[in-house]
Amino acid sequence: MTASLGASVSPSRSRRGRAVWLGILLAPALLLLALVMPQVSRAASWWVPPQNSTWDWQLAVPVDQTVDAQVYDIDLFENEASVGSPEMTR
Repeated sequence: MTASLGASVSPSRSRRGRAVWLGILLAPALLLLALVMPQVSRAASWWVPPQNSTWDWQLAVPVDQTVDAQVYDIDLFENEASVGSPEMTR
């Protein structure tokens, strides 16, 4: 039998060491997330169509407004602001 020159590390001690390092690495990420969260919550104020709305996606100009739909998804860059509803043109 040969003698070991280095001290052996038990598996449970090794796991604890990894957990400590993982905590050290995750702490800055969690802090950054906490700082960014207020900006993300403002995005929740965006207009969201009611559930089960009928919608039509149109990229052609002019927009065919005779299509029976509650919501139109139109090309933002090719259409005038007057094409949208009053809520959309604010």
